[in-house]
Amino acid sequence: MNYELEIIPGTKEFVLQELTTKFSTAKIIDDSKETVISFSDDKDRVEDFETLYSPLRITKENSLTKNLFRRQWKIENSPAGINPSLAYILCMIAEVNENDIVLDPFCGAGTIPITASKYFGVKKVLASDVKGTAVDMTLKNQIAANITKNKMTVFRSNITQLKLQKDSVSKIITNPPFGVRTGNHEENIKIYKSLADKAQVILKEEGKLVCITQEKKLFLDCFSSTYKIIGELQVSQGGLHPTIFVVTK
Repeated sequence: MNYELEIIPGTKEFVLQELTTKFSTAKIIDDSKETVISFSDDKDRVEDFETLYSPLRITKENSLTKNLFRRQWKIENSPAGINPSLAYILCMIAEVNENDIVLDPFCGAGTIPITASKYFGVKKVLASDVKGTAVDMTLKNQIAANITKNKMTVFRSNITQLKLQKDSVSKIITNPPFGVRTGNHEENIKIYKSLADKAQVILKEEGKLVCITQEKKLFLDCFSSTYKIIGELQVSQGGLHPTIFVVTK
């Protein structure tokens, strides 16, 4: 059977990685396009590919289509929330594993931390947000995802008042305000500087910070002097073209 995967532009490398790792019998037909990957496999149902979490959709021979980005546990959505497929790719980029303690200090409805816990089996996830409504949404999604409190802690905090121990977090994966749909640039200057300062304290020496943002110059201004920028990837989503930055101390 022939299939097509609709993907987020810029994420082809990671979709191919997930596809070929999980489905060794898949044979790539065409991966030259930015938004579509064509492949063949002896499986004859789109449902057989439900464990692919990085693509948006799968179509079988131009007929049956299944949305792969939908998550049954995602019963609450924040206004500037991240697509679950993109959250999965952020975790891939961060190379999260079962030994990681992951923090998202701008958790929104909890898409990134729940993804890290549910699909990557990390040791612990910490999710915080300055808005009480975001915390409430995250807690509801956490329950729906059947993630226990010992695996995921959700709390309300401003980034400047975040109280975590030194070197307590191995990965920070986050989608901070862009100033496009929520917030504004002046607020973001304080937020991004606070994130850079806070990460210097709580992030382990061998840890990584993965951040997706439209505030590209601001991010570089706040991080380039005290961190190593080890990766940049531009993606397209919802009419925006944010960059995913990967930094280490």
